[in-house]
Parts: sequence; structure tokens; C-alpha cells
Amino acid sequence: MDYARAFAILTVILCHSTEATYSFQVSNFQAASIFSQLSALTCFTVGRLGVPIFLFMSGYLMLDRSYDEAGCRKFWRSKWIALVLATEVWIVVYNIFLCAINDTVFDPARLFRNMLFIENVGMGHIWYMPMIIGLYLFLPFIANGLKRIDNPHLLLFPLTIACTILFVVPIASILSQCVGEAAFKSEIADGFSGGAYGCYMLLGYCVKKRSFDSLPSFGIALLGGISFVLTIGFQLFAYNNGVFAPVWYTNALLLLSGLSLFLLVSRMSFLREAKAVFALSYYSFALYLVHFPVKILLTPFVQALHVSHLAEVGILSLLVLVVSLAACALIARIPKIGARILYLR
Repeated sequence: MDYARAFAILTVILCHSTEATYSFQVSNFQAASIFSQLSALTCFTVGRLGVPIFLFMSGYLMLDRSYDEAGCRKFWRSKWIALVLATEVWIVVYNIFLCAINDTVFDPARLFRNMLFIENVGMGHIWYMPMIIGLYLFLPFIANGLKRIDNPHLLLFPLTIACTILFVVPIASILSQCVGEAAFKSEIADGFSGGAYGCYMLLGYCVKKRSFDSLPSFGIALLGGISFVLTIGFQLFAYNNGVFAPVWYTNALLLLSGLSLFLLVSRMSFLREAKAVFALSYYSFALYLVHFPVKILLTPFVQALHVSHLAEVGILSLLVLVVSLAACALIARIPKIGARILYLR
């Protein structure tokens, strides 16, 4: 899974670098050349594969386990509480950082609301933290429930229904807006599925239980490639019809692209250990925490180079990766608390 983790964090950095470079507002996007539009959407869509891969891995690694009472307590103590504490530390850091770069007065009341997760911090990546905190809370019970199912393939039926509701309906809603009709959503409750992000984790579990082994790798690669191209085409169609529709994780085409890629990587037993890949894998979550403020600091310097947008994305992504990796290595050296702050495992 080291290669999957390394790919995931690299694409997350690519996604946020792309957002910092290109404008995805409808009027600005429509005014850009077709090459610029395709470049932006391609980089952005590749970047959007990172979070699905992270979620697939969570299900793959954590749901195929049994948790007795001691195991539950250990999970909550070492995983859940540790994750909450690390998140709270970074919320404080982000608040101080935003005050410094925006030259604003520190607001303790806002920090308090941020730490209670009732107000957004104002950093584009932080939404992931409360989402994963919520999913992890009941994870031991979900894993124990899955263990009681003799045939894990049975999970595919309710998952197919849930994915139709959670991933296909949003596409239909955007298409409805493209032809001048109103947006809509399904009224069917999705709570027990864990929502869209829970479905990603459950599909990762299905990969672990070999539920897709009957599918040939060539077919999976073809499906993934077609889904990826259609994801770009879907966004292009929406934008050119005046609908703001940068792909989100509730898009069925993105789900198929990410799942196909994860299936293929899970079958690549020939991949050998590599120090660079291991380092990216080890620091992947830490990089997620650190990279966004680094990106904010470096963006003006890269923009001052006056290179093409595509080159700017590449340069910014590389610089953010290098500087963030160095920062993680330094923070990890802080005695006793460094690894905990970065949630290193």
C-alpha cells in the first residue's frame, strides 16, 4: 500500500496547486482557451483521485479486522483520540498562520468554534479531518459486523444501491442544471452507509475481500481510463453550459476512476520497496496536514515567475512537496510530541 499512499498525497498536492493556479469560476473558465481548460481539468481531476485512494486504503486496512473490547479501546485511544488531538493542534496552528498572513487580530472565540468543529477554519483541506474523525468513531463496530457476514460479496448489493443514490444522482442533478432545470437530490436516508465517504471505505474492504477478482485487469484499466476521460468531459460540458461543477467526491465517474486505479495497484505484487516511496507513504498524512499553508506561502513566488499555468502547477507542486517534506521531517524530530502532532504511524 506504500505506492497507493504515495500516489494519494502527491495527487492531493497537485489538486491544491492546480486550484491555486487556475480559476474555476464559470466566467473565467469559459474565457480561457480550450488547451487551458483541458489542462486545468486534467490536473484537477488527477488531483481529485487522492482522497478516494486514502479512503479505499482505510477500508482495505481497517475493516477486515476483529475488535474485542480491548481492541476497541485501543483503537479509540491510539487512533481516534490521537487523531482528534492532532487535528486540534493544527487548528490552532492554522488560526495563528491565517492571522499572520492576513494581518488580522487573533480571535479566541473563532478558534474555540473551530476546535468544536462548528465553524470552518478557512483552509481548503481541513474538511477531511472532521469527516474522517466521524467515520473512525464507529469503525470497530462496522468491522465486527462485517466479520459476521459469511459471504462478503453480499455487501455489493446494498453498496450498489447506496452508490447509485450517492454518486449517480449528483451527476443527474448537474445535467439537469445544464439544460436549465432545477438541481435535485435523493431523499433516501444514507446514514447507515456512512454516506459517500463511508461507501469509499466499504469498497476498499470489498477489494481486500477479493470481491472484484473475477474482473480482468485489462477491463478494469479500460473502465478506469474511460471513466477518467468522461470525468473531464463532464466538467467541460457543465462549465460550457454555465454550471459551476468542479468534480467532487460524490461523482460516480470519479468513483469508478479511483476504484479502478486502486484495484490495479492492489494487484501489483511485482512492485518493489523504494526509499522515496516509503518516505512519501510514511509522511503521507503529515504532508496532508502541512502542505496547505506551505502552498499558500509559495504561490506568490511561483506566480512571479510568469511561466505558463501548466508549468506553474508543476513547479508549485514540486516546491510544496519538497518544503513540506522537510518541514515534516523537522517536526517529527521534536522529542515526545513531534510524531503525535503529525499523527505518524
